[in-house]
Amino acid sequence: MNKAQLIDAVAERAEMSKNAAARAVDAIFDTTSGAIAEAIRNGGRFAVPGFGRFRTKTRPARKGRNPRTGAEIDIPERTVVQFSAGKGLREVLAGDAAPKKRASGTTKAAPGKQRSAGGAKRKTGEADRAKG
Repeated sequence: MNKAQLIDAVAERAEMSKNAAARAVDAIFDTTSGAIAEAIRNGGRFAVPGFGRFRTKTRPARKGRNPRTGAEIDIPERTVVQFSAGKGLREVLAGDAAPKKRASGTTKAAPGKQRSAGGAKRKTGEADRAKG
């Protein structure tokens, strides 16, 4: 998938225009001003639970060889970005069953049940689903 295909997928799934989806994708993934790049540059970490985490890592200086000439060269210390897949992404990539979706709050409601604003459990019926 390339960037244009990602924008198309975001526009379709979020039911938004392609221009709005392009702005959203750029706001997240732009290398200079995107949310991920800024978070990594400022704090060295960026995590999306279930998807994965980005973090900076310093590779130490080392000796290497020029493959064309065989001459030994010095490779300087470098800071790189490392990505570690989250549990949900690993399960999907391994072919396991699709991970369960989590409730947006801190507590999970049982299937077929919904939490009201006061925290009490109640069954949801067809009339409730039609309202919201």
